Amino acid sequence: MGKTTKPLSDTEIKRAKVEEKDYALYDGSGLQLTVRKNGSKIFEFRYKSPLTQKPQKITIGKYPIVTLAGARETRAEYQKTLLKGMDPKEERVIAKNEGILFKTVTEEYRKYIKSELADTTFKRTNGIIDNELLRVFANKPIKEITRFQILALVREIEDRGHIANAKKALAAMTGLLRFALSCGYIEHNVARDIDKGMLKKYEPTNHPHIESVSDLKELIEAMNAKKANPVIKLGAFFALHTFLRPSNVRFLKWEWIDFDNKVVTIPEKMMKTRKPHLVPLTDETIRLLKEAYKINAKYEHVFTMPSGKPLAHIEIGRFLKNCGYIGTQTAHGFRHTASTILHENMRKHGIHSEAIERQMAHVEGGVKGVYNKAEYLEERIKLMHWWSKYLTSLYTADNHSDLG
Repeated sequence: MGKTTKPLSDTEIKRAKVEEKDYALYDGSGLQLTVRKNGSKIFEFRYKSPLTQKPQKITIGKYPIVTLAGARETRAEYQKTLLKGMDPKEERVIAKNEGILFKTVTEEYRKYIKSELADTTFKRTNGIIDNELLRVFANKPIKEITRFQILALVREIEDRGHIANAKKALAAMTGLLRFALSCGYIEHNVARDIDKGMLKKYEPTNHPHIESVSDLKELIEAMNAKKANPVIKLGAFFALHTFLRPSNVRFLKWEWIDFDNKVVTIPEKMMKTRKPHLVPLTDETIRLLKEAYKINAKYEHVFTMPSGKPLAHIEIGRFLKNCGYIGTQTAHGFRHTASTILHENMRKHGIHSEAIERQMAHVEGGVKGVYNKAEYLEERIKLMHWWSKYLTSLYTADNHSDLG
């Protein structure tokens, strides 16, 4: 026959003395009063979790704010929860978060993804959250958001002609609700119920770019001849020679440049691939950087404008438009131009496609991408020197001196 616990009384609780160590007085059926060495008396409920089958403890409250009768009522509620096969701790979290607003969860989610995503991806996701999700759901309790409301938002974005942004908004919402589910703010991720086939298909297009040698020569001559802020001009030529993503050029820092070893190391947080990226420097790219150093040595970023801010994302594109390249060449298009010409000339420079792709900071998918960890650094050094010489061979003698 099991041992019977004598129920507590208010008199017994009041008379309980403080000791050197915490100790417990038992009321039965999992309810106890813990008398702590600091003098506080705390009602607690002990039970075995129906989810993990492990012993658990949950705090009910401090005596006498919580009375013995009140603690017993709470114990009875917890016992009902256990009979339903639920953990009282989980139930309490759900109840606490019943009316939590979407914007409140969003702030927690931002802090979480900031350390998980590359800087550029984080900024892009943040933009979608600010401009689309919060615009509609900011003050709505997160548990009340339905898949129909999310789909309506996606449809609205599509109707504005922003097909790619509609997909990004759904992806951002799915990720945010996945986070909310893990935190106990919701019990189901309704965004996952939306059939992706219902979304309009986005047909990606390449960034405008030129590919022929003659067109590239004309572009370089136009860039050389055009009067512009030297920082923008240097940034444009550096982008052409290194075929980095525009954001990596704009936010390039002096501390990442090793002139002695002739290499730039861009940290993983700045890369779409989430791994550090090495850019071998050539005589020409070193010359461009040294010209920039004369102007911006006091700043953190290599290509800092007179305002003290890094090169804006529109500056190089605007410079190319002013050179006469409207809808035919963009800053990102330099990457396509380089990729096309480098692949077409593999017999001349002798570097294989895998090394070209690695220098482009592309990541292979599938099993091959998982196992291919080669960096091909020697080949990439040779590749970058060939590319710089190829470009400089297209400069005229007069224009070459006008780069800095």
